[in-house]
Amino acid sequence: MQENLNLMTRRELLDTQKNVSGEAFMQLKALLNSTPHVNGIEPKLDLFLIAFEASVISDISYFLESYTWDLAEVYASKVGAGVNTPEEDEEHLYWQVLQEKWGYLEMAADI
Repeated sequence: MQENLNLMTRRELLDTQKNVSGEAFMQLKALLNSTPHVNGIEPKLDLFLIAFEASVISDISYFLESYTWDLAEVYASKVGAGVNTPEEDEEHLYWQVLQEKWGYLEMAADI
């Protein structure tokens, strides 16, 4: 399946916004208050086209990398102890994929 990394759902953007500050937060807020690029079957699935400056994308990527690293440490200890749940597995994958999307956008913005 091919994915356009410049399109993110309202849910992904709201989750991202919870973990950033400053200009990155303000840019996400403005984007979320704009009209979606594509309306989803429900609001959390609305798609927004990401067209931020490279510095904003870099800040977001850094914030999310730090956040997902902290989550991964806790998750890894649960996996090591064999006490992780399917919900935790799903949450870990979600955050990892979201952080990777921002990381790929950062690499593309630097080109």
